[in-house]
Amino acid sequence: MKMSKRKLGISFIIIGLIFVGIGIYMLSVNVLADKSAAKKSSAHLISVKNTSEEVGGANKYLGSIIIEKLGLELPILNEYSDEHLKEAPCRYVGTFADDNLIIAAHNYKSHFGNLKLLQKGDQISIADVGGNIHKYKVVKLVQLDGTAIDEMTAGAWDLTLFTCNLSGKQRVTVRCKRIE
Repeated sequence: MKMSKRKLGISFIIIGLIFVGIGIYMLSVNVLADKSAAKKSSAHLISVKNTSEEVGGANKYLGSIIIEKLGLELPILNEYSDEHLKEAPCRYVGTFADDNLIIAAHNYKSHFGNLKLLQKGDQISIADVGGNIHKYKVVKLVQLDGTAIDEMTAGAWDLTLFTCNLSGKQRVTVRCKRIE
């Protein structure tokens, strides 16, 4: 059976509208997740500021991160998990004492979504739960493959921040050195 050009055209329009609808749905899910994460981060930040515990203990929080260039002040959860990442940046691995801290966050605009805008020389501060301020300078920005876990944790970086790029297949990675 031959399909008329008109029926074929209508079929393509319907298929196109379905894809547009799927795109709108996915965008709204991401926008809602970002808003939810921003709200939860704000609540955590209040808790962090009211916490005065010893650094390195069994704390819920590591502290808070301040990236002035991006207009961010966010709590850092001490334990990394997929659920925690939906709320705030998390300590992936490492410690202040060993100068090998790695912090992960989702690429929500309210979290590390604009990490790629940082440049060499930009400053980042972390206030730990003990009240100590740790200052860092951006030394390098790289894109790592999403499965490059060994590469993420390798090197003598005092602080590493990372998030997914928009496709989720690579990690926007910011390498920093401590400044005193």
